[in-house]
Amino acid sequence: MSEIKLFRAVVYQALLDATKHEQDPEKQEAISWFVSSADFEDVCDLADLDPFSTKRRALVVISEPTSVNDFIRKRLNVLLKQQTSTQYS
Repeated sequence: MSEIKLFRAVVYQALLDATKHEQDPEKQEAISWFVSSADFEDVCDLADLDPFSTKRRALVVISEPTSVNDFIRKRLNVLLKQQTSTQYS
C-alpha cells in the first residue's frame, strides 16, 4: 500500500471516529485531532491533502445531522475498504 493511501486511511478513520453516534473519548479525541492536533498537518501532507480544506470539510461533516452522517459513514467505510484492499492485490 502506498504511503499516500496509508495516510488517507488515517484521515478517513479519524472522520469515522469523529462522526460516531456515541459520545465517547474516541469521538472527542478524533474531533480534537481535526481542530487542534500538531500532527494533523503532517498527516495531511503525507496523504497529499490540503490541511486547510481537509479540516474545513471535516468540520462541516462532523456538524451534520445524524441522518447525513450515516450516509457519509457508509461512504467512508467503502473508501477505507478500497484503500486497504489494494494493499493485498
